[in-house]
Amino acid sequence: MFDLGLVVLVYGDAAAIVGFEAGCGKVEVVDTVGAGDSFMAGLVSGLLDAGLLGGIEARERLRSASLVDVLPAVDRALACAAVTVSRAGANPPRQAELQERDAGHL
Repeated sequence: MFDLGLVVLVYGDAAAIVGFEAGCGKVEVVDTVGAGDSFMAGLVSGLLDAGLLGGIEARERLRSASLVDVLPAVDRALACAAVTVSRAGANPPRQAELQERDAGHL
């Protein structure tokens, strides 16, 4: 199991990204294959659902979006990756699984 409280990514002297623990909590890691793809799929689908992707108007909304606006998409991305790493192979969650997880049934 892993549990990260703080993550910092540093890109030389150009930029740093700081992240705090959010979303999925502790996950029993079985296999990391597909975790990144699942994360990105969850992020893109969450941004689409939030109206922050999909056209010129959506692109403008994304440019002016706050952290609060994008957090649901990040939470979905984390949930997708957490489910994927909890089982063998590149086996991402289905929408029904994410809905059950959100409802507290998983």
